Amino acid sequence: MDRRVDLCSGWRRGPRAAAGGRVRRAVGAVRGPESRAGRDRPPGRMPGRLAGGGPCGGAPRRRLDTHENNSAVIQAERGRRVVAGGRTLGVEDRRDRLRELGELFRQFRKRTGLTGKELAQRAGVAQPTISRMETGRLLPTPETVDRVSAALGLDEVSRGELDALLARLRDEVSRLKGGLAGREAANAARVRGARSVTVFSSAMVPALLQTAEYARLAVAIGRDVDEEDAAKAAAVRVEAQAVLFDAGREFAFVLTEGAVRTWPGSPSLMPAQLDRLAQVATLPHVRVGVVPWRVEAPAFPLHGFTVFDGTVSVVEGLVGDVTLTDPAEIVAHEEAFEAFAGAAVYGDALRELLGEIGADYQMLASRLEK
Repeated sequence: MDRRVDLCSGWRRGPRAAAGGRVRRAVGAVRGPESRAGRDRPPGRMPGRLAGGGPCGGAPRRRLDTHENNSAVIQAERGRRVVAGGRTLGVEDRRDRLRELGELFRQFRKRTGLTGKELAQRAGVAQPTISRMETGRLLPTPETVDRVSAALGLDEVSRGELDALLARLRDEVSRLKGGLAGREAANAARVRGARSVTVFSSAMVPALLQTAEYARLAVAIGRDVDEEDAAKAAAVRVEAQAVLFDAGREFAFVLTEGAVRTWPGSPSLMPAQLDRLAQVATLPHVRVGVVPWRVEAPAFPLHGFTVFDGTVSVVEGLVGDVTLTDPAEIVAHEEAFEAFAGAAVYGDALRELLGEIGADYQMLASRLEK
């Protein structure tokens, strides 16, 4: 049987996974009674010009393709670079992405048999807006996208394809415009747009679970950053955690014990961080598990990742994020998550483990203070 090894997660995959199908199977992990609950985790399924008397006639319409969006695109076109899709993106890459977006809009319009003028009239936007979108010269505002999508009558699959491409473009622009705070704002927007978020972390406490002090150090540690920018980024990160209390969403977190035992700044801040993990774990729509050192690891945890609605997986790196959308890659990450979730402890066993780790931190802090 054809079996493949995912180089990112070290997880072996069969042909069903390569074809994009969901595969759930047991792995060689040691599971106690308390850890079998990992199988019941929430599914990781892990979102012109003024036209007075224009094409539609009537009163002047509000400018939809704003100067701010145009400036953002121009700024993103300059020589700065970000990581996305597994490689470093430069000027030509971003232009290609905008042209890809424009071609997608053009294909959708052709499929409906509409001309650019007819689509503009139906959507209630200026005709030059449609032209600039289709030629890759405009990153449209969300309102414009909604109007044009409604006018085209896009089905769920087509709208999902469009939204995935738009999300990547807007994410890159936000990060380039706002430094660390902009990056955190982009992350927060992505989380708010998802109904299901699945997180595996092997190196640190995930952003959604961090205390304010942990977050302040996490955004800046190992980086040459502006203190004010780092403080704003930490504030945005903590504020974004309000989404955890939305009972209409599902969250699943699995951490390795190594992630919980890695501390920034001082070990004295970690007892409060451990309490935070225990508190969030009590929310009925949030599942938090930790894979103890005492159990056999189902795979080498080479990196962490976050899966949004089962369609996008984001891997955080030192110089930027890698965004994956290929179905086979998503399945590989979901399989890896299932494997580690099956080896994790939850509930009372989790609280007992966190208590042991907390006691170790207190002893370590006492020794360092002497």
